[in-house]
Amino acid sequence: MSRTKKKNSTSPFPSSTPLKIGVRIPKWVTQNAQVIDGIIQFIREHQKVWQIDADIFFDNELPTNSINASWEGDGLIIFRCLQKEATAWHKKGIPVINISAETQIDGVPNVLIDNYQMGELAAEHLMGLGLHHFAYVGDSARNYSSQRFTGYNDTLKRNGLSSLEINIPISKMPATKKAEYIHTQLNKKLQKLPFPIGLLARDDLLALNVLRSAHHLDIQVPDNISLIGINDQSPFCQVAFPPLTSVILPWEKIGYHAANLLNQMIHGEKVDQDLILKSPGIKERESTNTIAVQDELVAKAIKYIRSHSKTQSVNVADICQQIGVSNTTLRLRFKKIMGRSIKSEVDRIRTDQIRMLLTETQLSIQEISYNLGFASPEDLTRFFTRMEGISPGKYRLNQR
Repeated sequence: MSRTKKKNSTSPFPSSTPLKIGVRIPKWVTQNAQVIDGIIQFIREHQKVWQIDADIFFDNELPTNSINASWEGDGLIIFRCLQKEATAWHKKGIPVINISAETQIDGVPNVLIDNYQMGELAAEHLMGLGLHHFAYVGDSARNYSSQRFTGYNDTLKRNGLSSLEINIPISKMPATKKAEYIHTQLNKKLQKLPFPIGLLARDDLLALNVLRSAHHLDIQVPDNISLIGINDQSPFCQVAFPPLTSVILPWEKIGYHAANLLNQMIHGEKVDQDLILKSPGIKERESTNTIAVQDELVAKAIKYIRSHSKTQSVNVADICQQIGVSNTTLRLRFKKIMGRSIKSEVDRIRTDQIRMLLTETQLSIQEISYNLGFASPEDLTRFFTRMEGISPGKYRLNQR
């Protein structure tokens, strides 16, 4: 299927007839540009000669590209591949990569985010605020929403807690009715919640709806509701009031790895059915800037841990000295109220920070170790491997 010509020695890229690669991501998936950025990154790093045929909204100023069952080309990256399309493309010998959890078809490899893990991250973050009540707002008709809720609720259950589920199904509702329906449902259900409460929304857009209803009902965020979205979607999270804490969804990496798998398939290599990518962590903003703990000593300990553990090694003796309490007293009170030890909380926050820096920066492991106050890169490696079951180097490689 590849059509090559004689290489031009004066060009930094191989000279060949370009492969036609189709990319279809609906315009309502606002991160479509990030997916394409990841694809372009792969093309540049590996010097591929690909012509991208993207189904992009041009506001009628350019002809629309229709990528459907009749499309012809060398490979496809599709958000929500349909069975009839997959069958037609298979008959034409066109390899396809799917990047949506909503449609998984035999013979079509998937590059997906770990929705379960994102729910876990949100639960851990909210539990770290000292909360004891939790809720999830989602749509049970969507696979990704159900997976996020399962990860969220399972994590809470492992810690003797549980989540209320607020189901707002809108996937089959006319677009013109969605906003008012969501607002009406949230107005009914938010005022019945026990406060203070930690709430995870299935994505940032739904979290913005929670904020809208909270303002309408005079429910304070974060004092009454500590709110987390998913996607870390710009500019929604930044312009929200208060700015929205969100679980990061690495769309560029989805595009990069989808392009990598597609390239392997184009060259006849066998690939695994699924590649599941982890979220690098949570971007904290003001919507979770609270500590819901009545015990003053424990609240002070949590504040100290949150403000210092990301940049230095923190132990129980340091905390006790800062807040003026005995080691035994603080250990017992912290464990009783938070349901975990002080060391466990410090380790969790430091692990999250390492994971973020490994994924989101180019800092070396040595630089990360010194930035976080480890004695050496070897100490960081031992710590991270104990916490995550994988070395920091392998973790970074798996995420890129």
